[in-house]
Amino acid sequence: MLRTFNCGIGMVLIVSPEDQADVMNITRSFGAMVIGSIQARPAGGARVLVDNFASALDFTRRMPLLNNKRVS
Repeated sequence: MLRTFNCGIGMVLIVSPEDQADVMNITRSFGAMVIGSIQARPAGGARVLVDNFASALDFTRRMPLLNNKRVS
């Protein structure tokens, strides 16, 4: 499922660990959540590892729907 579908991730911000708390304080009210981290890949290891996908998907299903904004 993760290789085929978008799974509802609309935007990704990559920030330094030092700035994570500030960014989350600003964006949490918009439904933001930490979905991962960047780590060195071991030789021959998987390119992408997804932890806690089921709980993250459940969280997004319980979120109140945000107003859609049309951008042109």
